[in-house]
Amino acid sequence: MKDVFKYLKASRELLESISSEKAAELGYEHQSKNVYKDPRTGKRYRPDESGTRFVEIDDTVAEKEPKTQEPKTLRDFRKDIPQQETPPEEEGPSVAAATEGPSVADQYARNLPGGPDVNAFESGDIERIAQMLERDIYDTVTPEQHKEYLVRAQQELDSYNQEKQQKAAQTEAEAAAEVESEQEAEAQAKADEHNKLVKDAGEPTRKPEDFKTVDDVVNEVQGTEFRSKPGFTDELPSSNEEYLQKIQENEYSNGVEFIDLKEVVDTDNIGVPSKYFDTLSRALVTKNIKDETDNWTHYGEGLAGGAGQINSQMGELMTLIFASASPEDREKLSEVIRSQVKSAKQKGSVKKNLTVTEDWIDASLENTSAIDRYMSLESPDSKIVGGSWDQPDELQSLGIGEGGEEKGFSTDIVIRDSNGKNHQLSLKKDGNVNFLNSGAGQYTKFYLSGALEDESNPYHETAKEYFDNIDRVNEIYQEIGLGEYDGDGKLPNPSDWTQKRLKEIGVSDPKSMVEELKELRNSLSKTRDNENIVPKEYNLSEYNRQENEALETNFKRLNSEIRNLDLDKLNTPATEIFTEYFDDANFSDDIKERFFNSDGTPRINSKTGKMDPANIKQGIDENEYKRAKSLLSDSNKEASDGEIADKIKRIMKKEKIKDWPAFVDRLESGDLKLKLRDKNKIMLNAILATKTETGEKHRKDMKQRERDFAKNAISAISKDPVMKAGTLKSLRNNFPLKDVSEGSESMIIGDSVFSKSVLEKMFGTRDFNQIKDRLTVETDSSGQPYLGYSVEVDSDGDGEADNTIPISDINVRADGLGYGQTIKHEMKMRKDFYKRLQALNKEMGTNLTAEDIMSMLNSPRKGRLMIESLRRSLKDVMI
Repeated sequence: MKDVFKYLKASRELLESISSEKAAELGYEHQSKNVYKDPRTGKRYRPDESGTRFVEIDDTVAEKEPKTQEPKTLRDFRKDIPQQETPPEEEGPSVAAATEGPSVADQYARNLPGGPDVNAFESGDIERIAQMLERDIYDTVTPEQHKEYLVRAQQELDSYNQEKQQKAAQTEAEAAAEVESEQEAEAQAKADEHNKLVKDAGEPTRKPEDFKTVDDVVNEVQGTEFRSKPGFTDELPSSNEEYLQKIQENEYSNGVEFIDLKEVVDTDNIGVPSKYFDTLSRALVTKNIKDETDNWTHYGEGLAGGAGQINSQMGELMTLIFASASPEDREKLSEVIRSQVKSAKQKGSVKKNLTVTEDWIDASLENTSAIDRYMSLESPDSKIVGGSWDQPDELQSLGIGEGGEEKGFSTDIVIRDSNGKNHQLSLKKDGNVNFLNSGAGQYTKFYLSGALEDESNPYHETAKEYFDNIDRVNEIYQEIGLGEYDGDGKLPNPSDWTQKRLKEIGVSDPKSMVEELKELRNSLSKTRDNENIVPKEYNLSEYNRQENEALETNFKRLNSEIRNLDLDKLNTPATEIFTEYFDDANFSDDIKERFFNSDGTPRINSKTGKMDPANIKQGIDENEYKRAKSLLSDSNKEASDGEIADKIKRIMKKEKIKDWPAFVDRLESGDLKLKLRDKNKIMLNAILATKTETGEKHRKDMKQRERDFAKNAISAISKDPVMKAGTLKSLRNNFPLKDVSEGSESMIIGDSVFSKSVLEKMFGTRDFNQIKDRLTVETDSSGQPYLGYSVEVDSDGDGEADNTIPISDINVRADGLGYGQTIKHEMKMRKDFYKRLQALNKEMGTNLTAEDIMSMLNSPRKGRLMIESLRRSLKDVMI
């Protein structure tokens, strides 16, 4: 508690300083403590809790009161109470106690000038009363002494309120007595009535929450200091009026009338930067136009913001605001936002034109319900007092970043609770979560990530140097205003950053920076191109070497057959490509029936001549159907890319090659300077077009190499500790398993929570090392490989111990039919994992507190909101 009270004192001093500076900007003059006067109008103002806004003081009330040179004390106040004519000895003990007995507050007030006065007690401000009790020792009081004064201040306030109630009772008794005609009867009736009221009333009726401890008083302000710090006090550079004029001039408006969301609710009760209310208000009246308004740059106007697509960014902002708002405010805001979206649709906007969409409103409300459940599980004795987006200034003001708490790898928003604790959350719209969308070209990075943790690994030092270089690149990128570099892909050529350009953006030593970027680029490329780091069984360089060697060998072997081919028949049909892709993708018979005829040929639209699958029917897995359609789309694109006859003709014209046989000879000799992908594409199509045994064997060998590579890569994730560790690190951006197990980050997935408590219930442990050791790769009944967790725990509550909990599907396949030089590596959350997560959330779900139940009884509207929230989280439970 000692540190908390240091904060309270520092907070008061900071607010006074902020108020003073703001008052000076406005031209106000300081009159007295926290009171400022506008010399132009004569009006007086007092700063609010933020210290940046001023509230006018109603001086008309003061004018109606008798003017005195000194403020009234409690003793003065009590002197003004009309005394009964009956002598004290004839009064009942209750009346005497109510009128004559000196209160604790009165005793303190008359000790020395400057004690708590009526204004202080009327304000109900415990801090103010305590400061007036401390008087001259205020600047030297210790935190422990100040704590005692806060308790005494609460006691004084309780006494003052009690006396006010008793005075009111006495006044009412006197008023009733005035109807009596006889003075004595009037006095007796007054005393009788008063005694009856006092006896019946007893101690003033108070609720448990009225008896605040000093800790309660501290907790009301603890954790909210961030609201007056950078990021939270920022405003968007333009006013709403200026923005609306801009979108009208540029024809960005969707025709919907502007509604300021800050006017819908009291934003002072929601600890989120007000700029985000403005952002959402503006987005609701703005068309979503590619490369114009479909980005944060348009809305932020220079202010930093989170990453991602604009629809998901707006979803994150809605979730942040909804989570920080009361249920009533949440409902008001969501209704207004939804109404604005519907208005846009009525005025002709379609989904692609909307910056805020209804599916993201629904997702935000589901995420928010999950956050409510998360708080009941992980922080049950607190409430949300605000939060931030993934924005540097806001995070720093919450104590996250340099010199403070480490930011989670995949954090989208942070919520702050009333105990001053930050909760970093990764938001996912629903259960369709892509854990990884990468390629085998990143296996070097995967492997080095694992080697970094293993000092015995022969590439441990190489890994240290590699990731130190990536960190240094990010330091430079931050200085020159570029985005984060995660090591995927090559760095831009340093020559693109001339010394002149670097100097223009404020770099002190451009020459040294250019030289350093060159060295970093070369060092990272050298490491990335090292073919010996990744084992040969799933080494992309080794795989490509074998592919290229097979193409060269069989192209030469079939030279005469290829020379006699019809150039226009070299293309590989999309149907052939799709059939091969589909056969290797482990689809069910139900899915195959939608895409293929009974003879095994793809379904073709008779009018367009293109592949056209049957519509999905009830009982078919929607995600699997979409996966098959994605392969069909890839096949069409690949076939289009593979239409090489025209490309060959263009090359022949450019190189002045007279005919196809001459082109074949030039290609075989290596004389033509073509991109490797284009060269391989021509060779492969030529080999397959011969329809020879050699050509067919090449096809079979090619597919077998791809299968072997995929099998070895998938197996390594399970059996090679270094590859497993590196793969899990690569998943952190979308599935931060380690961070969740340690409690530094949690996931909100649709309507469900994946936090440390849920993880422990599911896996039987929170020890990440144990979890990592038990990760394995299995194959389901359809032949689909998946990453799973081997465990002996009844995680789904069916009474039986589970052997393996499926987590993520793993798909490793060639990008291009034998010539792409790239292997895709994709991992996506399993639908059965999401269902298991939802079931666990229901089992561990929110418990209503006594306060919630009373609130539901006293407020039907609030009760309806709570029931609706429960229905969203427990969909199969009837309430």
